[in-house]
Amino acid sequence: MQRYLFPIILFFGLLASGIAQANEQSPLRERPTWRFTFANDVFFSSDNQYTNGVTVQKHSTISGNIDDLQGVRTFGKGLARKILPQDSDLVYRKALSVGQFFGTPDDIEDPDIILDDAAYLGTLAAQGSWIAFSDTRLTGYAITIGIVGEYSFAADVQKAVHSLVDATEPQGWDNQIDNEPLLNFHYMKKRKLWNQPSFDGAVNFDVAVGNFYTGLGAGIETRFGRKPGGFGYAPEIHGKAIAHDATLARKDGRTEIYGTLMARVWTWAVYMPFEGNTFVDGNEWTEENTIEPERVIGQVIAGIHLVRPSWGIHFSWTFATDNVDENSISPGLEIENNYGVMMFEWRF
Repeated sequence: MQRYLFPIILFFGLLASGIAQANEQSPLRERPTWRFTFANDVFFSSDNQYTNGVTVQKHSTISGNIDDLQGVRTFGKGLARKILPQDSDLVYRKALSVGQFFGTPDDIEDPDIILDDAAYLGTLAAQGSWIAFSDTRLTGYAITIGIVGEYSFAADVQKAVHSLVDATEPQGWDNQIDNEPLLNFHYMKKRKLWNQPSFDGAVNFDVAVGNFYTGLGAGIETRFGRKPGGFGYAPEIHGKAIAHDATLARKDGRTEIYGTLMARVWTWAVYMPFEGNTFVDGNEWTEENTIEPERVIGQVIAGIHLVRPSWGIHFSWTFATDNVDENSISPGLEIENNYGVMMFEWRF
């Protein structure tokens, strides 16, 4: 029963937040936004490294004041007044996100430990995020807490899903990364360089410190078409980036149909999917694996989006440069990590 305690607490915490504040309203955004994301590398006919990820997110109504934010109960509020700017042109939003990360090697039929490919790694984490933004600039931060290892419930979920869809049963979860608490802090800045009715472009910078991911990232993101105000969002690995909704609905109320194209580069000092356990000793894959990861990784993310007043659907595809040295893994194994994401949103 102990191994199920953490996922049960996270689930009912998010559910309680939704029930307790379902009817609260904001003068600037009348309903909170729920988002569900599903990421998988099956879109690229692959099944290794970052193989699957899911999140459930709830984003508050928008408010002109930090203290008036409604629709979500989350953690980290004490830092909001200290970290976020409080200027008259900014609005604010907070979010609570719960999600899982699934990582596996290429050969999931081998029950023995595989030291020259990615580890079996599962996480379960909750993130509280806060953003201050306008149509031209954004500042945000988040705190992620969770667990990696058997208590993340990842092995059970993947086996159940593979059984349901009659896919290959993964045999190597007994060799997964050991149980370890996760704690990460994230900080993000964005600023627009171009801002036209049918096109905009922004630069972004982010930094993270924690035992799941410690690193820096920077990039350029563009949107084109009948887009909303504010900034775009490309779902990332849960626990590596800030889950946020920095969009401002169009004043004309028309359906938003637009595309996004983003280019990013990130470098890291700690990244659990490449290195294994950070603080826990004795894990065989962590101590004996032979892969040599790249410390600088580039990504291009392309997306298409359709958003109505009460719902929306988003698709994005992430293409990455090599993230491991091909000489450190078995011949024929993938050395990049490409994946696609489907995201659905509702406001009710």
